[in-house]
Amino acid sequence: MRPNGWNAAKEFADLDGFVLNSEGTISLFLGDGGFADGTLVLGAGYFRHGSLFLYDSIHSCDAWGLQNCHLCNLHESVRCSHSDDCEAVLFADGECTCQPLFIRVNIDDDNCNGVEDRNDSIVNNEDDMVVFRPVGSGLACCCEEFDAPIRTAGVSSLPSCIRATKDGSAFSGGNIQSGESLILEAVSPSGSGSAITYVVHGEGDGENHTVSRTVVAANALLFADYNDDLQFDRQDAVFAEERGMSSTSWLLPARNSQYRLRVRHEIPSDASLRAYVSGNGSSCVTCPGVSLSTEGTSQYFNLGSGSGFHDMAITSTIAGKSGTISLTMVRSNGETYSLGSHSFTTLGELEVVLSPVTSEESNGKVVNPAGCVLGTQSTFKISVAPQAYPDGYIKWTSSNSGYANFTNPFGREVVVSPTQSAPNSLSVDIPYLTGSAPQISYTAYPSLKTVSVNFTFIRDSLGTMPGGISDANAYIASLLADANKVFAQAGMLFVKGTTSFVNNGNWYDIPFQPTSTYRQRVTEICLSQASCTGVKIFINNSFYAGQGAIGHAVTPCQDGISYCIISPYYMSARDLTHEVGHACGLNDIYGFNIPNSPATFSIMHFPVLHDDLPLDWTGLSDYYPTGTTRHNIVAQLLMMGFPALQDPRSDIPRGEVYGISLDDMTGNATTNMVNVGLSAITRDPVSLGGP
Repeated sequence: MRPNGWNAAKEFADLDGFVLNSEGTISLFLGDGGFADGTLVLGAGYFRHGSLFLYDSIHSCDAWGLQNCHLCNLHESVRCSHSDDCEAVLFADGECTCQPLFIRVNIDDDNCNGVEDRNDSIVNNEDDMVVFRPVGSGLACCCEEFDAPIRTAGVSSLPSCIRATKDGSAFSGGNIQSGESLILEAVSPSGSGSAITYVVHGEGDGENHTVSRTVVAANALLFADYNDDLQFDRQDAVFAEERGMSSTSWLLPARNSQYRLRVRHEIPSDASLRAYVSGNGSSCVTCPGVSLSTEGTSQYFNLGSGSGFHDMAITSTIAGKSGTISLTMVRSNGETYSLGSHSFTTLGELEVVLSPVTSEESNGKVVNPAGCVLGTQSTFKISVAPQAYPDGYIKWTSSNSGYANFTNPFGREVVVSPTQSAPNSLSVDIPYLTGSAPQISYTAYPSLKTVSVNFTFIRDSLGTMPGGISDANAYIASLLADANKVFAQAGMLFVKGTTSFVNNGNWYDIPFQPTSTYRQRVTEICLSQASCTGVKIFINNSFYAGQGAIGHAVTPCQDGISYCIISPYYMSARDLTHEVGHACGLNDIYGFNIPNSPATFSIMHFPVLHDDLPLDWTGLSDYYPTGTTRHNIVAQLLMMGFPALQDPRSDIPRGEVYGISLDDMTGNATTNMVNVGLSAITRDPVSLGGP
């Protein structure tokens, strides 16, 4: 009997009596009636000797990156609280007349063994594992009028669509004692009359009290082929989680090929599954073999009932399309169940630029270097448009496993530390890119090669410093800083060697002179000091070497290994770094108009091809900027010669590059492969001097 005037149904009408787990499982807990712990009650109004609590276990849909993919919050829309006239409240024993209990069929792989959970035994620690167990030796009565404790609880019957184990053994019904656990899963669609009957036993009256609740077990999941490999498998989930891809909201670059989807469904025979499409991108959604139906202003694909799958696709070559695909089950009696909703937005077509030959600098370092050194960090960068395409989708990997470490392998810009002193390539995986993955290669050196740079300042006869330089050390430091930034690609470190001063009015300013006299003057300067290891640089007040040149590197004995550099004080740090390149064995290359050579000029405006820089091509495809010419490539090279129209010219490529070269003696121009890269560099230059 109930206390007079107490309407349990009204008191508990706003409580979720049954919380659903999204992978087709439910948690049953026997609570203490206090509700302080957030547990939910079913039929508490007439269980005078206690309450049967149904408590949701700790559950996460985060496994494999499938956040919210099963509508973990389904109980927000499908309530299990009881209406005022529910027979489970009005009578001691009865069938619950509220909306049927909906349980999702378990059709995914939570324990990550490659098998759907419903085809697997129930495994401890699956993220959909749930329990039903009494708490303590006795439970307080939820009605203050009675104080007899509940000692036992249980389940008298389960529908065939539910699989259960109690403490690891198969369970089909019976009592659940204190300390025992019951795990439930839905493994197939429900049939006609499917129901769960719950039992509590009150010691006060010695009777069992039962409530039977109709069960609807179904599920439908919409999977995306995230890794674009034309398969639907566990790797899609791994791929999506790794890149932080949403399982319910997709960003899709516009392209001609399809984005493939698959609907897995477990639908009772008395229902049908509909895939509703909406939004200005609804016309982009197709379902082969199924016609689009219309209901009022809504459009949907009728996917039918039973167990199986349907393939769908999204295709759009236009940016700005958006839409929603909503899966809804409709029973023959008109009841509807929302099984999930997914949205998509199309971005602009992917445009990728990965240029190994680049003059771009970032954080004081040359981007995409051709070489680096063990124990150091190098910056590699790729351009991917549109900007709305997430950085997290882009993943860099080392072609040779274990050859490189990444501070973070995701994004348009990454920092790489080589771990093996050997050539290596980095591959950039860009989901939904049509074409091969971009690649960029580099050579890793075991250690830095330290090179001394010896400076001589040529003063006039009165001892005046060239250009009025007041601090020779600061001047030298600025020049070496720039050289080191560029030559880090060659694994070289330039350090200050000796610093000397000489007074000579004839050398202080060198105007243009006839070739024989000019070369004699240069030879005098270079042979004025003894030979030295490293690079020798003379700084004077002015130096005009003809044809606009403002610096000069010479090999007085033409031995090919001995160099000295003469430079006016006003030469830029980058121009002087260019001259250091000559000291290291690299040659000038030209991509601009050469006097009396119009043919060579026009050739340099042809599009760049693989054979123009074979060691510096980006993988199997051309990922240089659209319209890049030979001229554009040469303009970014450190060894680009006269005229110096661009700073910074910072790139040292891996190998030869096609361009124009000039004969120093005749001035004749020819087009050929020029030694401007690491393959020709001398990391141990020597400067020749006099006796």
